[in-house]
Amino acid sequence: MKTSQRDQAVLHILQYLRENSYEDRGVSAASILDYLSSKGIETDRRTVYSELKVLEQAGYPVHLVHKNNSYLYHIDHPFSMSDAFILMDAVQHNSILSHQAKEDLTRRLSLFLPALQRESMPALSSAPLLSNNENVPEALNILLKAIVEVRKVAFLYFDFTPDKKKSYRREGRPYILQPISVVSDQGRYYCIFWSEKHENFANYRIDKMDHIHLNEPCGSVPTFDADAYMRNSFNMYRGRTRTITLRIDNSLASIVFDTFGTDIMITACSRNFFTAIIHRPLVPTLYAWLFEFCDKVTVIEPADLKLQLKEKAQEMLKKLQDTEES
Repeated sequence: MKTSQRDQAVLHILQYLRENSYEDRGVSAASILDYLSSKGIETDRRTVYSELKVLEQAGYPVHLVHKNNSYLYHIDHPFSMSDAFILMDAVQHNSILSHQAKEDLTRRLSLFLPALQRESMPALSSAPLLSNNENVPEALNILLKAIVEVRKVAFLYFDFTPDKKKSYRREGRPYILQPISVVSDQGRYYCIFWSEKHENFANYRIDKMDHIHLNEPCGSVPTFDADAYMRNSFNMYRGRTRTITLRIDNSLASIVFDTFGTDIMITACSRNFFTAIIHRPLVPTLYAWLFEFCDKVTVIEPADLKLQLKEKAQEMLKKLQDTEES
């Protein structure tokens, strides 16, 4: 066999193993020979064994298994079928990526599986879109590149008007900030930036950024603790962290741990209630959560939180009464 054909043969064998083999399903040397023949490469078993050895020596995880009186070869894949399902399902349930971006990313993830597993993958449902910004993947690429290269980015930031049109903040003047980290929360992506002017961190939704591009290099990277930043936020609303004591119906235990984490302090338990201490800022999203479960959650401390909730409840009640009277 000519050298060029041997080079082609080893690549074809690698592709055949990737497409047709996995831990529970090996392929024989005979089937590899048939595949090479279909590609116009005529060779023998001895050469196939040699090429498989070359792949193994090059670091590819090729395994030989003796099964049912046959010697079968398979290759390890980056993802198991369950790994791929979890990743692909997460993509489909991302509410920021466009339908086209979801389909493209899911298709590329599926290529890490052999053909039989790819074809057997269960159908995936898709979450409704919360954004119509087609440029989220491109914006993410720019932000991640800026973080790696320690550079600022420039971008426009917008809100939507009631007629679904963009209204740019700062009268359309660009923000020029240093990206520090990218995080996700409640199905959305946020970039956390450092502002030299305000000497503080702030987060911006990536799907609300427009015309983003790389800007000047930065001299340094400020110290940043992503975990602490997220602990001091509630659904990405930030404020001064407060110690909050809640009496909670036992039926809400799973929801409370899902929302605030399993490391919150439980100070008392009874047959019907438990008392928990959480550390969160007093922000609108926290008020919304407390109102959502108001029949099963009682605020014990702090006093100003109880007062704020009372005032907001009275405001809501007044608006409802005004609506009924009008």
